[in-house]
Amino acid sequence: MKWDERAAGWMRVVLFHIAVTQAGLANDCCLSVGKKEIAFSFLTGYEIQDIAKGCAINAVVLITRKGLKLCVAATDEWVKKVVARIDKETERCKSNSFQVTPSL
Repeated sequence: MKWDERAAGWMRVVLFHIAVTQAGLANDCCLSVGKKEIAFSFLTGYEIQDIAKGCAINAVVLITRKGLKLCVAATDEWVKKVVARIDKETERCKSNSFQVTPSL
């Protein structure tokens, strides 16, 4: 009887974690943003963080060549320029049939 209770308990835990993950409740969100400009040469991509997706603030998450994720303000002019340049380079690579891999 004890085995059945333990197994049922673990099953509830596993199902809860699956439900939370599928519901999108387990977000990895920026809590603040940095102000320092990051050189384009260090970057490989970006992600948009939106309050509509459950995060506390809007931000752009810049992804470096080493896989670091840096939170910056989406409204800063330099961020808009970097995002536009990353988009342009990604499109150029796609049009030249280079393989574009998603960021980590």
